[in-house]
Amino acid sequence: MQNRLIITGFILLIAFSISTFAQKTVVYNNTEIVYNQALNLYNKEKYNDAQEYFQKAIEIKNNNFFFEISDAEYYNARCAMHLFNRDADYLIRHFISKYPESRYRQEALFEMAKFQYQKKKYRKAYKWFSEVDKHLLTDEQQVEYNFKYGYALYTKGKLNKASSKFYEIIDSSESEYNSPSIYYYGHICYEQKKYETALIQFTKLEDDDLFAPIVPYYITQILYIQKKYDEIIAYTPNLIDSVSEKRYPEIARILGEAYYKKQLYKEAIPYLEIYRDKGLDYGRDDKYELAYSYYKTKNYKSAIDNFKGVLYPKDELTQKAYIAMADCFLKTDNKLGARTAFYEASKLDFDEKTSIESMFNYAKLSYELSDSPFNDAINAFTAFINKYPESNRTDEAYSYLSKVYLTTKNYQAAIESYEEIKEITKEIEIAYQRITFFRGIELFKNRGYSAAIRNFNKSINNSNFDKTIKAQALYWKAQSYYKTKRYTDAKNSYKQFITTPGSYLLKEYMIAHYDLGYTYFKQKDYKISANWFRKFSDMNTDKQSETMNDANLRTGDCLFMQKKYQLAIDFYDKAIAINKR
Repeated sequence: MQNRLIITGFILLIAFSISTFAQKTVVYNNTEIVYNQALNLYNKEKYNDAQEYFQKAIEIKNNNFFFEISDAEYYNARCAMHLFNRDADYLIRHFISKYPESRYRQEALFEMAKFQYQKKKYRKAYKWFSEVDKHLLTDEQQVEYNFKYGYALYTKGKLNKASSKFYEIIDSSESEYNSPSIYYYGHICYEQKKYETALIQFTKLEDDDLFAPIVPYYITQILYIQKKYDEIIAYTPNLIDSVSEKRYPEIARILGEAYYKKQLYKEAIPYLEIYRDKGLDYGRDDKYELAYSYYKTKNYKSAIDNFKGVLYPKDELTQKAYIAMADCFLKTDNKLGARTAFYEASKLDFDEKTSIESMFNYAKLSYELSDSPFNDAINAFTAFINKYPESNRTDEAYSYLSKVYLTTKNYQAAIESYEEIKEITKEIEIAYQRITFFRGIELFKNRGYSAAIRNFNKSINNSNFDKTIKAQALYWKAQSYYKTKRYTDAKNSYKQFITTPGSYLLKEYMIAHYDLGYTYFKQKDYKISANWFRKFSDMNTDKQSETMNDANLRTGDCLFMQKKYQLAIDFYDKAIAINKR
């Protein structure tokens, strides 16, 4: 009996196990049941488990199931996206490619775009958003689409398209994207210099928890760009202490400059000092404004120290700084410092009136400070009169000059005098060009060839006035080089002379060809030497002259050295014929 019960129990256990196994097999082979279980897990955000079931549903697909298997593949890809699996991109791309007619296609495109956006891959997000038909999205989805697509467009620099996306949702007050859309729309308007529109948008965000710390910076910047200094002074002091540490120096600079523009120099100084001490881009304009504010509040030492930081590069601001510095020096009884500042200002021509006054004051201070007025003062007043003959200061300059005038009667003294003048005028350069040339000729005659070359170079460097003087200086410089056996330099100078406009009309033009022949002859370049001697002979109308005879002889020598004996004999015969006459 007991054995029968055991056998019966064993049979029942086997039957139960077979039944349970059969049920599980039915479950795991029923695609619809597996899919529904997967969907249930997905809706509970159990994406890892859900993905296993979706994959199972795809594997055991049967022909009797009434749903599209594409749905399982879609949700399988969505699970991968939620889990940030490496194959998420592939799965969603595969789904979109494989099932172009799926009811989930637009949703897949949208989710893929958001997925790339979430990973901050905005270029990829832009591509996917561009394929989404937003009209198939819900109203809520369209708001998200516009913002995220707009931001992706913004990162690609497509500002106009981005702006239109943000504009569509700036009035969606119930959306989490409302404030960011207003901000980015305003920011793009700011970048595109649509300042009034940007100002309207940023004003909307003054009480926004997220953007309240930053919009005052934009508002202040826009008011500054619009030169609304009164509004800056009214708006900025109330918020300057609440802005971030990063923005604080820049806001201080704008407020300080607003006071400066309104000529409220005392009020400007504290804020300009803040920017000096904390600003990252403290530049020349900022230094000048602070220096000028010190100057106007009679803090001359601080003004001078700050103006020194404005002097380079040389421009209009430099000239203004020198003038203000000069006045600071005069106010502190430092005439030497004032004279230097006026001199530097006078060299800059950005403002003619300022240049005239600077040059005159420099000359005047040179006279007042000079123990020997026949030095700097004469040069300064002469330069002033030559440069500004019609100035209302000219008569006064002549009055000073009459007290210090000194003339010179030799070239060297004249050159030394002109070279002491710091502000060179056109008239002085013309005279300097001629005097250095004549001094060079003087030295050449006295066999001072090296010194002659230096003076010819000075004349050539001032050659924009008298082209004839320039050409002659080039020729005699070549002659000086030749005399010192610097044949390469001589050769170059002769050629430069020949090609200089106006040289053709000079008597030195023809003889320079002869000289070039000798220069190449000295360098044993007989072929080119012969060419130059021939050129000289061709243009020389006096066929019986001594130089013509010598040119024929040297041409013959050159041909002889080239073993062109018959041609050499021909030129020797020409020379003999000239000698017989």
